[in-house]
Amino acid sequence: MKKSLLILFIVFFAMSSSVSANVETSNVSVSTYGHYHLHVDLWSYANDSVSIVIYSKNASNQLTEVYRTYINLNQNTYSFHQLSVGYLNPGNYVVEANFNALGVLDFASLQQY
Repeated sequence: MKKSLLILFIVFFAMSSSVSANVETSNVSVSTYGHYHLHVDLWSYANDSVSIVIYSKNASNQLTEVYRTYINLNQNTYSFHQLSVGYLNPGNYVVEANFNALGVLDFASLQQY
């Protein structure tokens, strides 16, 4: 009985700790080859470190990582970020924000400069 109760608590703790993290995505496209900036607007409900990843998407919807960075966020803040991601080919991309705690990817765009 004690083992069953212990296993139940472990499962509950594992589930409750994984629920707090979240992943937000946004689909963006690039029409011409060139050097791009990623513009992202983020909301964080806690002091957090968010991983920003850009994947290129091919015709069969397979994703290939092309860029990754980390941003530290303050609690209950809305922040704007401009990140130089380098040269990108024309095509479709997925921007992914991996929050350790609860957060929102409110806006994402790739702009050539």
